[in-house]
Amino acid sequence: SKGPFGMLGNIQIENTTLLPLAWYGAKYALSAGIKFPTNTKKGFSSKRADFALTFIAQKDPFLLNLSLLYLGSFHLGSYASSRNFAYSAYLGYQYKKWVIEFRYLSSFFKAKYSTLDSDSNVLNIAYNINKKVRFFVSENLQPFYGSPDFTIGVTYNF
Repeated sequence: SKGPFGMLGNIQIENTTLLPLAWYGAKYALSAGIKFPTNTKKGFSSKRADFALTFIAQKDPFLLNLSLLYLGSFHLGSYASSRNFAYSAYLGYQYKKWVIEFRYLSSFFKAKYSTLDSDSNVLNIAYNINKKVRFFVSENLQPFYGSPDFTIGVTYNF
């Protein structure tokens, strides 16, 4: 790499359904999603769709997400191949319009190199402009290989 660069990511669509549960005063939901491989930057797309199923629990000011991901099969030459499944855990805390989030994500790859086969720990700080728009910054934590070093982004919810 010859320094920093920017790019557009893949398109992701999710649908979330509230569950009729009321344990311990929390709200519960299931979310299903698909990621379409629209990123054209070489090396940053599997060129296959990925699928996710997420269990969500919320009791203000906390939010917990537990996800199982099915990954489209791909190979990085002889260096690595994709795992069939990955999983993640997310814990968020909201104070007014600010959100602090921690996310763990298992490795997407089977490889003999830790730079490719490494779990990811990410700290996000986000600010909700309104119910639809959120700006965020993300910083990866050790082991540093499983996610981008620093990300600035925006999400828009329909």
